[in-house]
Amino acid sequence: MEGRTWNCGASLPLGSVASSLVEQKVELARLKDECGGLQTLLRNHHYIFMVEKGLVRLRVPGKDQPRNRKGKAPTDNSSRHKTKPCWHHHHHPHGCPLQDHLCN
Repeated sequence: MEGRTWNCGASLPLGSVASSLVEQKVELARLKDECGGLQTLLRNHHYIFMVEKGLVRLRVPGKDQPRNRKGKAPTDNSSRHKTKPCWHHHHHPHGCPLQDHLCN
């Protein structure tokens, strides 16, 4: 991303996201049955989304530290390696703000 700023978008209240899904005819009851609900779905996709204090937003690669299952930040990133393609690189309008070798 040379010369451009990466747009991370805004934080939205979970209620607003749920309302938008209902307007788009998504059955929240079915979502709850299949994966535990909207918040669980977003948290299960922690490599894309951050859910904090009732707000949801896109994770900023390189800035937001992923958490382990107990909610603690990992202490040693040297052993981490990329296990799947970068979601931001393929789906975000600006791609991933990190160089490929820095993105995990």
